[in-house]
Amino acid sequence: MRPAVLCSLLLALGTLDAASLDAQRRQERARADSLVSIALESAQSGDTTAALALLDSARKADERFAPAHYHRGLLLARTSEMGFGDLIKRQLAVNALSRAIELDGENPWALLELGRLRLKMPFMRIAAEQLFERALKVASQMDDPKALATIHFEIGQIYDRRFRSQLNRYGFIGDVSSFDTYEAQYDRTYVENFLAMSARPIENSGEIDFVKAETSYRDALAAEPGNEGALAALAILLYEKQRFEEMADIARLGSAAAPGAARVRFALGLAELRIGDRERAATTLEQAYQLLTERERSQIASIAPILKQADARAFEALPLDARLARERAYWDLADPLLLTGVNEARLAFLGRVAYADLMFSTPDLGIRGALTDRGTIVLRYGEPPIAATFAPDIAVTDMGESLAKVTTVWLYPESKLRFVFIGPPAFSTAWFAADFRDYTVQRRSEQPVRFDALPGGLTVDTVPFQLARFRGSRPLTSRVEVYADYPTHTLATGAELDRVPVETALLILDGARRRVVDARDTVIVRTGATKPRPTGYEREFQPGEYGFRLEALESQANRGARALGVLSVFSYPSERFSMSDVLLGRNVRALTSTPRSRDDVAIEVLADVTLDPGEPVGLYWESYGATPSADGTYRLQVEVSLTIVELNRANTFQAKFFGGMADALRVSAEGKDAVSVRYPVSAPVLRGGDDRLAHQLSVDLSSAPPAEYRLEITMTDLESGRVDKTTRTMYIRRP
Repeated sequence: MRPAVLCSLLLALGTLDAASLDAQRRQERARADSLVSIALESAQSGDTTAALALLDSARKADERFAPAHYHRGLLLARTSEMGFGDLIKRQLAVNALSRAIELDGENPWALLELGRLRLKMPFMRIAAEQLFERALKVASQMDDPKALATIHFEIGQIYDRRFRSQLNRYGFIGDVSSFDTYEAQYDRTYVENFLAMSARPIENSGEIDFVKAETSYRDALAAEPGNEGALAALAILLYEKQRFEEMADIARLGSAAAPGAARVRFALGLAELRIGDRERAATTLEQAYQLLTERERSQIASIAPILKQADARAFEALPLDARLARERAYWDLADPLLLTGVNEARLAFLGRVAYADLMFSTPDLGIRGALTDRGTIVLRYGEPPIAATFAPDIAVTDMGESLAKVTTVWLYPESKLRFVFIGPPAFSTAWFAADFRDYTVQRRSEQPVRFDALPGGLTVDTVPFQLARFRGSRPLTSRVEVYADYPTHTLATGAELDRVPVETALLILDGARRRVVDARDTVIVRTGATKPRPTGYEREFQPGEYGFRLEALESQANRGARALGVLSVFSYPSERFSMSDVLLGRNVRALTSTPRSRDDVAIEVLADVTLDPGEPVGLYWESYGATPSADGTYRLQVEVSLTIVELNRANTFQAKFFGGMADALRVSAEGKDAVSVRYPVSAPVLRGGDDRLAHQLSVDLSSAPPAEYRLEITMTDLESGRVDKTTRTMYIRRP
């Protein structure tokens, strides 16, 4: 065959081989691309194992298909953890990402992920920084804003963590060379004494890293204003320096750029809270709470961590609707004052959630701050008033536990609570040191939550009160009388004005949390005026369970007082012999010759049920449903006993009962701490069959010592033999 013909044939064969090869490669590429798409769907649904298997198949289908290597490396990296435990997985991820970079050139996303992976590996942080710098250069050349923002954020995280490892840094003084974690746990005064005498704060520690972190975060936001990671990180960085106005501005702009970002909204609410705008902070933090998914709310904003352990387990076992109802009831009860219009306890808690989530989250490790050891303590007790960190290798008594780790000490002086954490200096993670996890469990059983400092500096005192239930004027209703001794003069003390308005209120809510009583008033407290008498309220209710609150608020000084409780209302049917509550007061006296109801008897009710020494006490109560005798008379026996519950000074006493009945009474002392009296009562049956009987009594306690007493009144219907009783606690104050 001629050479020219042979050459043409060989060329033709070569062309056929190339075409066949190109078709095969296209087929392999299409198969690999399809497998990658399916793998990403599997990963999105949470099936990591299936996704990795599919990506491995894609890699084998076309070994030169860079996305198969990139996504395989990405998934391996994202599912690996720090330390040596996942060393093989991380190395496979490094190989896959390196191969993707080799095939695809300088890909900023692959370089970024490879840098993140290096951060998880011991002694590789310098290599990680170099990879981030390479990624930043490539992203700048490509003008990719999202990549630029993400890389600047990661670089900021490196400096941020360095800053935090030096934050609140203390150095040792004198001969001291270590902090004893075990002494801190078992000696209540060790931490406070140590910080006062054996250590001193190091000024401006970590400032250079702070500036670099701030610059990197701002560069990230310049590239992508809605970058959630950079927004949250910059906000909490500014928080550390108490630059709350700047923090609010950043978060406000971020909320507009990323309206669905819960963490950014948390940052805004936290800034508003620290600025002092309680109303706006409450709204913003509730909005952030609503932006969380239901799973996130149950994880990072649940009341479970601030309940006792057994209560938390019972709460978490409830179905969703029951948990939500339980949470609403919890916060209703925890609200210090409804009069302020803001639930300060709920606001403080959401502020703690925001702080913990922003301060202690590690996004690249999938760690939410509120679930960490430090975050849990913040949820229960708030930010630590005193925090100190010590450089690595300070402890020599914990068998190496703190070796190469930063020790962090938190102290709550008011409650004497203290906590110690350790963690690697290159990361923002930390965990309980030594046996502090056990210590924390014990503290939780005693004090599952504390709100020592309420937002706005609100202080809340108590409102002494006395409450009594009687039969109502309509069938199946009860008349409830409430007497409140609002401390209006105390709340107005120190005010600059001569006339200080103090708002007062009785608030009663039904089982559906609806306000059935909202009785408000404003008392003008004048300088030098005498203390007002207790405020009385009278309402009638249908049977049921109600919640009640007595509140007072002096808004200028942000001082308040409250009392709250559960009011059980029931009826007093004629077919059942029963007694009302007993009212305690002064100067009890009948207004008619034959008193039959509360309106027929006057009494100056003592809201605080406390008497001065030697002062007589007046009693009023009612009975219902007695059986009339054949001659049309109610015949009852009354027994009144007074028992010392807690004696303030050793003494014995005899009480004298009078009020027109002294000759009929037989007083018998039952031991040195109690007296009792029995006497008969008779009253004619009135026309119309009204079986209500009014009872009054005055007790002279002239020799009774200061103490807490239990007053018990027992009544027996002599005709039917039925018995009922009522009790009341009362006090005699010291002279």
